[in-house]
Amino acid sequence: MRYSFKRLTPSLFGFVAAFCCTARVHAAPFAFTDSFSGPTLSSAWTVSPYDQAPATNYWTTSMAGGKLIIHDIVDTVANNGWAGVRLRSDVTPLTDFSAALTFSWDAADVPGAQWRAMQQVSLVLRNTVGDVMASVGLTDAWVDHPGDDFASIGESNIFSSIPHDQPYTGSFLVQLERTGPAMIARLNSNPILTVPSTNLGELASVSIEVQHFLGWHSRSPGQPSFFGTVSIDNFSLSGTTVPEPSSLLLVLTGGLLLMRRRLARVRSAAIL
Repeated sequence: MRYSFKRLTPSLFGFVAAFCCTARVHAAPFAFTDSFSGPTLSSAWTVSPYDQAPATNYWTTSMAGGKLIIHDIVDTVANNGWAGVRLRSDVTPLTDFSAALTFSWDAADVPGAQWRAMQQVSLVLRNTVGDVMASVGLTDAWVDHPGDDFASIGESNIFSSIPHDQPYTGSFLVQLERTGPAMIARLNSNPILTVPSTNLGELASVSIEVQHFLGWHSRSPGQPSFFGTVSIDNFSLSGTTVPEPSSLLLVLTGGLLLMRRRLARVRSAAIL
């Protein structure tokens, strides 16, 4: 019996191709939660001030009752604009995901001065090149009124349908979810913005961002705005990681090894 490598080769490469196409490379599940119940902030978060904030002593915080409580955020120069703090956690790139954050605010913690609070709290997602994919939260951008809820996904954004409809004291559960190409922003479990098709890349970092605008009230010279207390509660992120190139390489290697074994068996049979 004569062995023909030319005749056998196409079938072997066809076998390898079929193996590589049908073998499933499983993307691993991912989960990260923080209940803020410890005495200090988890090392999973990197804390940094916005550019205009001082390098040190840019915020006043405490940990109590399973919450990170932010009492104040300061600016280098009064009236110079938004001062802010970003709590960021880098994650393994995710395709599908669900991120959630619970926070509360008290813009009435200075008696009789509720109208002067100016602040913003948001959950922000960024992709592998650092671009903002989506955000959702509360914004109170001026001294004469209470705040609005807001959400953005890519180029789409939305604010409260009724302007300035949020109370001076309240709490939100905010969520950002993506399944396939569709992304949804939720407020207290209710969808407020849905984008059916997105091309925003993989999720690579999550941020909790808190801002304070140090401005003067136009109707009361010498009376600056203040930062109402913000409490950060439960955070969670779950999703599906992007398959690593090494996983794909393992699949290909497995196919080639099987091809080699089959080739050796055929050669043995041909000799016999």
